[in-house]
Amino acid sequence: MLRAYLIFKFIAVTLMICTNYFFRLILISMLLLTCAVAEAGLGEGVDAYQSGNYRAAIKEFMPLAAKGDAIAQFNLGMINELGQGVRQNYPKAVSRYRQAAAQGYMKAQLKLGEMYSKGQGVLQDYKESASWFRQAAEQGDALAQFNLGVMYAQGHGVAQNDEESARWFGKAAEQGNQQAQMSLGVMYATGQGVKQDYAAAINWYSKAAEQGNAPAQYNLGLLYAKGDGFNQDLVQAYKWFSLAGMVAGEQSMIHLSQVESKMTPQEIETAQTLTREWRGKYAEMSKPEVLAAEQAKLEQVRIAGKATRNPPIIAASTPNADTVSPASTAKIASAVTATPSKPATTPPKPTGAHKPTDTYNSDDVLKMVHEWAAEWSDKNVKGYLAFYAEDFKIPGNTSRTDWEALRIDRINKPEFIKVEISDAKVKFIDDSHASVSFKQSYRASHLKDISNKTLLLMKSGDNWLIQEELSGS
Repeated sequence: MLRAYLIFKFIAVTLMICTNYFFRLILISMLLLTCAVAEAGLGEGVDAYQSGNYRAAIKEFMPLAAKGDAIAQFNLGMINELGQGVRQNYPKAVSRYRQAAAQGYMKAQLKLGEMYSKGQGVLQDYKESASWFRQAAEQGDALAQFNLGVMYAQGHGVAQNDEESARWFGKAAEQGNQQAQMSLGVMYATGQGVKQDYAAAINWYSKAAEQGNAPAQYNLGLLYAKGDGFNQDLVQAYKWFSLAGMVAGEQSMIHLSQVESKMTPQEIETAQTLTREWRGKYAEMSKPEVLAAEQAKLEQVRIAGKATRNPPIIAASTPNADTVSPASTAKIASAVTATPSKPATTPPKPTGAHKPTDTYNSDDVLKMVHEWAAEWSDKNVKGYLAFYAEDFKIPGNTSRTDWEALRIDRINKPEFIKVEISDAKVKFIDDSHASVSFKQSYRASHLKDISNKTLLLMKSGDNWLIQEELSGS
């Protein structure tokens, strides 16, 4: 009897174990299947988004977001913020970002910090902005670290603290954030929040300058021209003032003239060669295919994808910007950029056997600008776009193809366009680079506008081409 009981108990326990085992197998299989379906839905949504089919992307993301998928929630936030396939809706974007951020999703925390800093979809609240930036920064997001450093520098949402500002700038700078590198260079140059160290300032300015950061290039020029804390180097000063002059404008050109007057013809030739070599390298780095490769390597995509459960995205709403927004960039930079030395009332004229920049033929440049305006006025899209160099700096985080499509739409849509140029002033950097500033009068069937504009130009064969457009310059 006992033996029969033990056999029965053994069989019962064995069945229970087997049942639990198979039950667990079923549960695990269901979970894996659910994850696979979720990943498939996310991937299909991303594919639809990248092809411009935003409504299909929304359809894929919505059920995933309802189930608590942080990436889908974040992506819907981006779509609502940018108004893609739906009306732009900042409050809805904030709501989606908040859902994802509550789960610790770093980029959603960054976006919430941005939205609170600008008052988009919520009341502007620097304290709340700093809190979200801090959460993303502590997870290692370079842009959040930079923005938190800015808030400490300005005393927005936190007590003003230069040491904390320098600490967060340092973390972002180590990750390659050029604005943080430039800002950290200023702090070392001025002894603000750190012990004054010109070698460290040169190091951080150089890292930012090599990425094309014009304020860093200008500040490098100042340090090399003065030789503060190290040997003066007029060749390097000439090079960096030349490069910064395309963006920094008159101040840089005045310093360039002052430096040039102290140099020998051989030194000037060496400096111009270095400048051309740097531009060639930077132009290569700025090619779309190179940038695309870098973006792929860094996994920087506008919308969170299927390759990883927590992929980074392009910074904030802009891009190619490394800041909360373009406007914040200017304010942030002015808060920590070294104050330019006061220029001489009459800059000394260049000396030496080289060709001075004021003898270059500005007529060719002016002719090109008026022809560009004429093609625009005639609504000749092909002729208009032909004035833009292959390495033209596209505004925002968009491709050359998307930018051209936008320009074509804006040129074709009005019934008529009339663009007039006046008060044009040409400045030459060297024999193949120049800038032209002018007042632009734009009239169309739907709009009338007068603005100041600067075109940064490069010479290709016999033609001058536009490398960058700056409005309000």
